[in-house]
Amino acid sequence: MNKGEDIIVFDGDCMVCHFFIRYVLENDGGKFCFVAAQSIEGRALAQQHQLPGFSNNESVYYIHQRKVYTHSTAIARVLRYCGRSGTFLSKLLLLCPRFLRDFLYRAFARIRKKIIPPACMLLGPAEKKRVIL
Repeated sequence: MNKGEDIIVFDGDCMVCHFFIRYVLENDGGKFCFVAAQSIEGRALAQQHQLPGFSNNESVYYIHQRKVYTHSTAIARVLRYCGRSGTFLSKLLLLCPRFLRDFLYRAFARIRKKIIPPACMLLGPAEKKRVIL
């Protein structure tokens, strides 16, 4: 990873996160790098940026120019760079007040692994260059 890149830190054991990462990989035009929270690099980023709630894997994190976005705001900001459908979803999310978005995000985050069991993320050669698991 290069300094100043846009980085998404995600729960590498969460299938919902994998679906999100897969969607971004297919639609972001190569903008983002991805780091699993459980990786050495993920833990280093958590320490460097003091990521809130990191030890509980309670959020996806978007790091942009040393600023950290969490929860629904991270999702909305990332989606902005994912073509028309992503931009639409981003705007739709941002219509909802943050306290409500984050409440729903946290509620779902608590039950996500019970609803969708963990599985491995399968990546192609080009994607492997952008994802650290």
